[in-house]
Amino acid sequence: MEFSEWLHTNTALADSSIDKYSRAVNTISKEMIQIGVIKKPLMEMEALELEMAITLILLNPDFLAKDKRGNKMYSNSLKQFKYYYLSSRETTNNFEQNLLYETEQDYSISETTRKAIINARIGQGVFKNELLKKYSRCIITKVDNKKLLIASHIKPWAVSDNQERISVDNGFLLTPTFDKLFDIGLITFDANSRIKVSQFVGKKNEERLNIRRNANYDLKLNEQVMKNLEYHNDIIFVS
Repeated sequence: MEFSEWLHTNTALADSSIDKYSRAVNTISKEMIQIGVIKKPLMEMEALELEMAITLILLNPDFLAKDKRGNKMYSNSLKQFKYYYLSSRETTNNFEQNLLYETEQDYSISETTRKAIINARIGQGVFKNELLKKYSRCIITKVDNKKLLIASHIKPWAVSDNQERISVDNGFLLTPTFDKLFDIGLITFDANSRIKVSQFVGKKNEERLNIRRNANYDLKLNEQVMKNLEYHNDIIFVS
């Protein structure tokens, strides 16, 4: 399914907006290659490679200026393209495996730290244990069986530095369904600890998931958690 067809099926956008969004992704892809922000077209990337590329684009000053002139149409189109890509294609983990291998081979950091960083990606070890100490249960559902909890990064592992990858201020404890929603940008939280839900979830599914938009969740916010949440809102969340 092409991106434009997917937008027709999954959004309430007008035909003219869908055409703009489709063309915007191609335009940005070409422009970012020309100035060296990315090395190949967005359409040819693997999942994590695409995530990193879109992150770099959304932080690029030239793009930000263009996006401001376009009333955030370009950033919205990129985030929707990422969600389309993740939801409609078979993706491989080669890029992530390369990142894990590079970490394993980085002897500038201690073996203990290397293991902690790698284990943080696969949801075990020190990172999860520290989150269990901090939250003890899923911040949304209150489930407290640790076998049913996932240590979910706020700023994604792939685009975090080594300190952020194992920082207790860069994670939440979530049950698998909510971890998936958070990971792909269908939910996030605002500065008042209230949940924000993407249009792609749908009202019926919100009811089925028992999502309470006006509830305040115990996120244990501090300056660093807020910084990472701002990143998640700006770069990951698909409105």
